[in-house]
Amino acid sequence: MRASLPGGKVPFHACDGAGLPDQDTGRSGQGSQAQRKLSFGSSGNGTNDHLSMELLSYMYGISMTHVPYKGTGPALVDLVGKHIDLMAANIVGAGTLVKAGKLRAIAVTTSRRSSLFPDIPTLQELTGKQFDVSAWTGILAPTGTPKAIVSRLNKDICQSLTTDAVKEAMALQGSRHRGRHARALPEIHHH
Repeated sequence: MRASLPGGKVPFHACDGAGLPDQDTGRSGQGSQAQRKLSFGSSGNGTNDHLSMELLSYMYGISMTHVPYKGTGPALVDLVGKHIDLMAANIVGAGTLVKAGKLRAIAVTTSRRSSLFPDIPTLQELTGKQFDVSAWTGILAPTGTPKAIVSRLNKDICQSLTTDAVKEAMALQGSRHRGRHARALPEIHHH
């Protein structure tokens, strides 16, 4: 695939069911955990939220059991019902539940706080360890697409990202425009 342009970067909330004591989540940054092994849910094996929690587990030395679901909705239901302990939930999907007090957002997974939830700290702020994980969007074209077409798509998409309607729609999703050119897309995999 050949890239046209990445669209935006959306953080996750590291959430719990509004019931775990702070020390159970490793919030102190010292890798502390409860007497029992923690569980975390995801929208499925190999998804962004699954791999985000695996990285968090590895980096912070927290032993957790992964419970994969068939989508974000069922995982959030079980998180609210306290059948699982934690989840890296999409900020839009979990946001309503956080605002209603049904979930506690411990932190956001990006290096910067979310514009939608500016009072929720980053994992890096809480622990002092670098952590920057997000979902990102982009537009891809098949390999072999002529450079002229990719350039035209890139130009048109960049132009659309400056319109008020697109900026507003992205902001409502907690998305930050990456502003990258197609040549830079492979770099995003490393950020």
